Amino acid sequence: MLNQARYQIILQSRLAGLAAPIETVHPEFRDMGVIQRAARRAVEMGFGGMLCIHPSQVTLVNDTFLPTADQLAWAKRVIAAAEQDAGAGQIDGQMIDAPVMARARRLVASADRG
Repeated sequence: MLNQARYQIILQSRLAGLAAPIETVHPEFRDMGVIQRAARRAVEMGFGGMLCIHPSQVTLVNDTFLPTADQLAWAKRVIAAAEQDAGAGQIDGQMIDAPVMARARRLVASADRG
């Protein structure tokens, strides 16, 4: 499989400070379950989006890449907590440091683009 190459692209993009890469198209356009699984896998791997080959894929792919309401609520709590404490803090038992803040900001930014 090409997953090793995909992960390298994701890793190298992150290390270079670039936006998350875009996953390639999936040729299936009739079975939306297949598309949803492919899009979820791409999100879990760290891709920032996915190309579509057919208009029927667009809404499903867009919705899959948007943060969930729970993820967005978490991100907003992290940002609010960090604004009150300039150092490392915690929320819900998780340490808040620079990488956690960066993830929270990316989630909020992706929701704003949606």
